[in-house]
Amino acid sequence: MLLAVREFGRPDALINNSCVMDDMSHIGEIINKKTERVFRFNTFVPVYAMGSAVKVFLEQGGGNVINVASAGATHTRAGAIYCGSKAAIAPVSKKTAFMHTSRASAEALLLPAE
Repeated sequence: MLLAVREFGRPDALINNSCVMDDMSHIGEIINKKTERVFRFNTFVPVYAMGSAVKVFLEQGGGNVINVASAGATHTRAGAIYCGSKAAIAPVSKKTAFMHTSRASAEALLLPAE
């Protein structure tokens, strides 16, 4: 985020749309290396990016974060590891929104996609 500020000036938004799929393995066949890769890209990268962005947004007086969790966050349309990694983003997004916006605004922004 700091590189973006130096290069482009004031950032107005961060869009986290990372997606690494698992291989649809049965939960009993999960391999640590695969699990770590999926969570690193789908959960940890967006969380760290959001942390950096929020610091900049607070300093400059505003900004927006859009985290794409996908239907995998609430449904069983993908593998267990993918679903878990995407589901982890939802509460982080909600907590951040509630801490930095009014409750009514945060609720309006956090409606699940149909």
